[in-house]
Amino acid sequence: MSLIKPLDERHNQGGRVLNVPRGFGAPDESRDAAAARELLEETGLTDDDVSMTPLPGSPVNADSAFVETDAPDDGVQFFAGQIPEAELARRHGQIGLRTPRPAPGAAEEQLSPLVFIPWQQAVQLADMFTVAAVSRLLAALVQRGEVTLSR
Repeated sequence: MSLIKPLDERHNQGGRVLNVPRGFGAPDESRDAAAARELLEETGLTDDDVSMTPLPGSPVNADSAFVETDAPDDGVQFFAGQIPEAELARRHGQIGLRTPRPAPGAAEEQLSPLVFIPWQQAVQLADMFTVAAVSRLLAALVQRGEVTLSR
């Protein structure tokens, strides 16, 4: 399953969009710290609630048409988080957080409730960042032997 954050209308992206939670790190912030902060801002969960792991692979340039990455380590690092089952609930046929937890001062980040969708649906979304994140997650799970993909 993939954690997806439904967003309000984004006319430049064709209307309502779905994507994985994400954000930017501050210049003096480590990738781990930025991931933990973005997790809190966008989901209300802390890194104590969710086991966060950087996914293997080199950092990527998420928008090479507009952003320059000067060094080999510049770019986006993808992280995976495992949310304990006790934090999840099924409502109206969808899986989401049992109790939504708004983060203090981050209401603008939490535009709508978080939902989970099957990875097969997530990789077909129009958001290439989400497609890349799910692809990296699947590759890591296959490499660790936690998932087997077959034809």
